[in-house]
Amino acid sequence: MENQHSSPEKFKYQQYFDKLSAPCPPEGFAARETIAFRWVFEDMNDADNFLPQYIKQPQRFAPKKDSEKCSGLGLSFFDSQTHAQARFDKLKRRMLGRVYGLGVNIAHGTIKAGFGVSNLPSKEGHLTFHPFESVELADHFKIIAAL
Repeated sequence: MENQHSSPEKFKYQQYFDKLSAPCPPEGFAARETIAFRWVFEDMNDADNFLPQYIKQPQRFAPKKDSEKCSGLGLSFFDSQTHAQARFDKLKRRMLGRVYGLGVNIAHGTIKAGFGVSNLPSKEGHLTFHPFESVELADHFKIIAAL
């Protein structure tokens, strides 16, 4: 399906969006500047730090609806360090040690309006971000705490 956002830039995962029947990014996503927190690994240059779960584990998304695949093609961020830690702790209880496959540190940075589009944070502080093709997020984030 065609991208519904009038953007001068192509999305990083546009080739996947185009195969979905649901609009991706969904309605309500917009370019906005926001302070953001994300789980990352030991090295800020680790290729997995800013790689969507859908790209890491496509088989996990095979049975899911296209709207869930779209969400899996986005990057999860949080609006505060507290929310990032709380979500990690919640997953840790459910996933045990496997949660460390999602990250070992919290990084902090600013997502600029020109980097892509996101939804507004949920009441738990989670937001999904779809980056533009040219954006390298690692250059804009730094590790601030261990998980």
